[in-house]
Amino acid sequence: LIRCAYNDRGAFLTTEGAGEAYLDLFDGFLQVVERKPEDVPFWSAVYSGYTTYFCSSENVDDDSQSFRIQQSREMLWGHPLGWFDPGILDKPQKVEILRRLCTFRQNNLDALAYGSLLDELRPVSPLPEIEYTWKPRANWSKSVNRGTCPAVVGNWWRTADGETVLLAANLTDHPQTLECKVWDDGRHAGKTAAVSLEAHELKRIGIRQINNQTFQLPKSTQRRLP
Repeated sequence: LIRCAYNDRGAFLTTEGAGEAYLDLFDGFLQVVERKPEDVPFWSAVYSGYTTYFCSSENVDDDSQSFRIQQSREMLWGHPLGWFDPGILDKPQKVEILRRLCTFRQNNLDALAYGSLLDELRPVSPLPEIEYTWKPRANWSKSVNRGTCPAVVGNWWRTADGETVLLAANLTDHPQTLECKVWDDGRHAGKTAAVSLEAHELKRIGIRQINNQTFQLPKSTQRRLP
């Protein structure tokens, strides 16, 4: 009844939880759950392009590096960021991190909102690891989660128009260069790609030119935030 009542008004209807049984009734699902290092983007991998899972709750006292790691992971999984403690407005460095991430997401809605999550970034050789600490997200959670993650994280997406793109983030204060496996869509088996990112850079890379070993991309296909 709610869907019918608001269907012609352009309303974006949301509820809370995963809600598989209600994908045809709601447009988005709030996921206020504790984030852990071992999490995987299960819901996005299955239902990206069909619905939206949103929320990236954090502890206002998390350090900026840990905050960047957590929010970058959520954004690259396709999640709109939000559900923060109002105290975050007193943290200018975190606000700037969010501005950059949200701008990048808005520039890549064809993948992150309307596309399909294909796979994670898979470097040929191990990358430097960086440590993070995520403090309890809410008063119902008491655990502190500590972990490590690669200096560069990313995911392969297929856009609504069928383009295969890599969306990646450099989580460190230093430039990073790596070689990664290309998503195998039946045409690129065994291919690798050379990827370079400046400090804290967010980049979109689309498959354009491929040879026997690596593919390089015209600069016009790469997006970088100011």
